[in-house]
Amino acid sequence: MEVSSFLRILWRTGESYDAIAESYADFTVRQYGACTTVVFDGYEQEPSIKDNTQLRRGHNLYPVISFTADTELSMKKDDFLSTGTSKEQLIWFLSDAPRKMDCIVIKCTRRR
Repeated sequence: MEVSSFLRILWRTGESYDAIAESYADFTVRQYGACTTVVFDGYEQEPSIKDNTQLRRGHNLYPVISFTADTELSMKKDDFLSTGTSKEQLIWFLSDAPRKMDCIVIKCTRRR
């Protein structure tokens, strides 16, 4: 899935995270066909220079959201994706939906 895919899928308030995951899987199969290989690039858990800069500028002030498949979205997509921890949780959650549609899913972690 391309990074730009996060921008293409609409998230609607009240929609479950399971429905969001299915939207990404449907998009992937429509755009790239069945049996596609989806590679999720991970995020570092350790603080970085970028984190300090964003904190200084007032970014990333949103809380880390814990969610399950049935949890309903209660914030804007950009706000949710503003924290690396939330993105990482979403990637792990999203990886199951394409697999159910016969896609190959690879999850990578970044190392320094």
